Amino acid sequence: MRGLAFRLGDIPVRVDPSFWIIMGLFGLQRAAVRGAFNPLVLVEWVGIVFVGILLHELGHAVAFRAFGRQPQVVLYGMGGLTSASGQLTPGRRLATTLAGPGIGILLGLAAIVALQSGLLGLERLEGRSLGNLMRLSLSAPFQTDQLPELIFLDLLFVNIGWGVLNLVPLFPLDGGQSLEALLDLLRVPRAQQVTAAISIVVAAAAGVWSLQNGQFFLLIIVVLLGMMNIRRLQAVRNPQPAPEAAADAGAPGLARTLGMAEQALAQGRPDDAVDMVGQEYRLRPGPPAAQAYAAVLVRAQRAEEMEALAGEDPERLGPAALAVLGAGLVAAGRYPAALRAAEGGWNTDQQGHWQHAVTAAAARAGMRDVDGAVRWLYMAADRGWTDRRRLESDPIFAEVRIDPRLADILARMGV
Repeated sequence: MRGLAFRLGDIPVRVDPSFWIIMGLFGLQRAAVRGAFNPLVLVEWVGIVFVGILLHELGHAVAFRAFGRQPQVVLYGMGGLTSASGQLTPGRRLATTLAGPGIGILLGLAAIVALQSGLLGLERLEGRSLGNLMRLSLSAPFQTDQLPELIFLDLLFVNIGWGVLNLVPLFPLDGGQSLEALLDLLRVPRAQQVTAAISIVVAAAAGVWSLQNGQFFLLIIVVLLGMMNIRRLQAVRNPQPAPEAAADAGAPGLARTLGMAEQALAQGRPDDAVDMVGQEYRLRPGPPAAQAYAAVLVRAQRAEEMEALAGEDPERLGPAALAVLGAGLVAAGRYPAALRAAEGGWNTDQQGHWQHAVTAAAARAGMRDVDGAVRWLYMAADRGWTDRRRLESDPIFAEVRIDPRLADILARMGV
């Protein structure tokens, strides 16, 4: 289900059904803390959270618009995500990232000023310190005549409490993204690796604290974020080899989009990931964006869109994207399209990487063309392919394995 969708000015907003489910569960937990369950507490909580997170994401969106980008907002189970195509300088990335929690914190501080000025008429809360108000927001009991106080305390909790928590240097929270943008601004080498490493340490510390204080829901969240950063650190340190490495594949704008797409995929939102990277590719078509788009389509298992992308100009896509598409289309059983992608990659790759030939052989084998598969396997072996294990175990090469020419192919592989 796509969920609720609307526009605020020219900014599209979508609310995934998971948002209401997860925030409703949070509300049930808070209602239990405040004494006997009252449906009014649940409705009030979900409403405050919806408005608070929406304002947070609109802070990001307005900053994107100020820098000439067209943003889109999605609210999902664990919060929100604002994305926009195009590249921003590190300074603008930092400003855009801080704009979200900044809006919420300013709103919360304005509410405190209004409270202490007597403008809200909440006499039982006036004169209390910010720390005392935040403690009340965590566990204050609820009575039917205290709804205005409850709304005020939850407003503080969502806008100031969550806003400050979101500034913790843990990627992909705003604090982690701000840290990475700041490191890029200061020209610190390997900013992504440093950010991922700091995020892992912070996640470990938060996990220990959560375990010691019985915060098991928070423990699950920080464990997931920690694992995400471990994978991110491994990916940065050991990038997967590609037939052709594009010179600007690590451009900050594309890297940021890929980071948000990775976050969306990890949270089970493939539609958003595909939309983000697809928009980047349409805005800046070329091999780097094409390779990123192809990888996300494969991760999201979008066979038809992979096939459509593979039908575009091979020179514009580049051999790396075609290699990714070919392998993904073979896995999806789209053998004719996989063959076109592999042949396009072979013809445009000046290095003549064996990966294209192997993919073409697999596509031919899937089409029951053993002779064609064998011809491509000869070319793969001549270009340095030595993966005997795949030849012996991949079901797609079953008919090739009984062909008498297999022995000659293995000999060419040096096996």
